[in-house]
Amino acid sequence: MALIKLDHAYCHEFDSVLTIYQVRDLHFDDDASFDARNAKFECPDEDCNAPLVGVNHASVKFKNTPHFRLLIDHKHSEACDYGNESNMKASDESKRKGTERNYKASYHPEVLLLERQPPPSGTGKPKKKRKAANPQTTVDASLSNSNSDNFSPHKTSCLEHVVEIWVSNDAEVLQYLPLTIGDKNKNYQNAFKNINSFTDEEGLIYWGHVKSIKDYGKNYAITFKERPWFEGENRQISIYIRNELIESYRKRKMFRSWIDSLLKDGVSGVKCFFVGTYPTLKEVPVKTSTGSFCPLEVHLKNLDHLVLRFNGDGKDL
Repeated sequence: MALIKLDHAYCHEFDSVLTIYQVRDLHFDDDASFDARNAKFECPDEDCNAPLVGVNHASVKFKNTPHFRLLIDHKHSEACDYGNESNMKASDESKRKGTERNYKASYHPEVLLLERQPPPSGTGKPKKKRKAANPQTTVDASLSNSNSDNFSPHKTSCLEHVVEIWVSNDAEVLQYLPLTIGDKNKNYQNAFKNINSFTDEEGLIYWGHVKSIKDYGKNYAITFKERPWFEGENRQISIYIRNELIESYRKRKMFRSWIDSLLKDGVSGVKCFFVGTYPTLKEVPVKTSTGSFCPLEVHLKNLDHLVLRFNGDGKDL
């Protein structure tokens, strides 16, 4: 039987439950000292301390969705809610190539926050709702525990998390998963818009296939394959990323690793997602050897609002 796969775990270093995407966010933060490869994780269930390990929690590129799994030769406790589903020792079968592809998220974020949220710290594990020890007591014991709501999985500021939910589920599932972005209340299926149809609605998550990336000194331009019809022409869309924006970004090493990979290995199969901005027509025409044209530009103010999905490239670590 395959290992239980979780998208959140209790982290000893923070004394809190973190999602796998919070762990990735902290690991790649150049201004933080957290190293996810050396962190200690365990089952988030209050009644279980089974050790967990991260899969792709410290990988810049990955083929399989990041998650936590049970450490080999360990098992969940009898009282564990997660262990009740599959409380077996990890076997050699779980090590075989491809088993991680069966991963399904145990929850999904319902709100995407455009401002980064600080990670929880010192909140411990969520307390279960338990029946009172005295049958005569009518008050649920959990109601008096201020720690009962110390893990709120429904909100996230990690665009990568939301993108992975969209990528790893089919349309039938996505239409039943709600997602709020600012004042937009959608489901996952409708919250993502291919840039060919970006004029349909503002304020969504837009995505397209990367056609090329060009290096302009320390500045870069990511150009999409899609050329939407806008004001009488099929327009090129590019994201121009200045060095100043990269240098002010707390995950600048990871971002430059993305860029270096694109420049070295090409952009085949790469998708680009962005949020919090909208393509606009460039005011000054771009001159070429054959004339000039006015492309559409995406102006990012925060690189947290950009995700490159490498779609099967890279190694799982």
